Amino acid sequence: MTARLPPRAATWLIERLGSAALSEALIGDLVEQFTAGRSRSWYWRQAIGALAPEVSRALRTHALSFTGAVIVGCAFSSLWQRASAWALRPLHAHLESTSAHPWSLEGLVPFFGMLASAASSCALSFLSVWIVARIHRVHRRAVLVVFVMALTAQHSPAIMRLAAALVHHLRVTVSLNIEIVMTALQAVFTLAAGLWLFRNRRFADLDRRTRFVSVAVVVLVVVASVLYSAWRIGALAYSRAEGYLVDAAEIATAGYLTLLLWRLQSASRATNRPVAMASGGARSAATALR
Repeated sequence: MTARLPPRAATWLIERLGSAALSEALIGDLVEQFTAGRSRSWYWRQAIGALAPEVSRALRTHALSFTGAVIVGCAFSSLWQRASAWALRPLHAHLESTSAHPWSLEGLVPFFGMLASAASSCALSFLSVWIVARIHRVHRRAVLVVFVMALTAQHSPAIMRLAAALVHHLRVTVSLNIEIVMTALQAVFTLAAGLWLFRNRRFADLDRRTRFVSVAVVVLVVVASVLYSAWRIGALAYSRAEGYLVDAAEIATAGYLTLLLWRLQSASRATNRPVAMASGGARSAATALR
């Protein structure tokens, strides 16, 4: 005879939204009574009823720091990008006016300048997430996701404007594609940077696949930066399709790393918060349920 399984979604919500003490005792008692014959709807009602005070208390306690973290993170990111654009303005002007050989000394200056710009973007991903996590330390993954959503929303007006202009002017297709690719790159690399900072294991302790993908992301970023910098100074020629292929590889690899790190943290959290399935759960919770 197959044992009845409680609603997984309800159990998942208790594990994610409830405190460690509440989750351990509550899930144990809920499972015990569900196995004894309680219905799935009863399981859901008890789960929601027990979580409502926890969620309400968390919102009252942490809403200010959560909102402040997202606002400060977005402001820092915007200021960093504006400062970077201002600092690199002479470099772009030099690229448009110079006729020096790409690999001459005069040509290498903008080449390394473009590499410095790429390094600045990578540093921004880590620094912005670090600031957000320092302001709000409780729900780190949740604030990271909301922060990335806010960063992406900042690009939405430009994307919509270019998409509307595309109806009448096909020449804006390249600008629209660039805006979409840059937005996707920023989102996925910020997520990956945040989850990498939040990990609780050293690099050597990670599983082989996660280590391999992490190294692959770094290699792709370096290669893509070198190729783009060489293209900007005229030392390398490749088509837009080839450039989009490199961007797609970066996005896919960083996205896969994000998935691996997310699952890794979920597994670590489940290990640190054991689920009490035995019948000897805390009787205080059982009394409240009955």
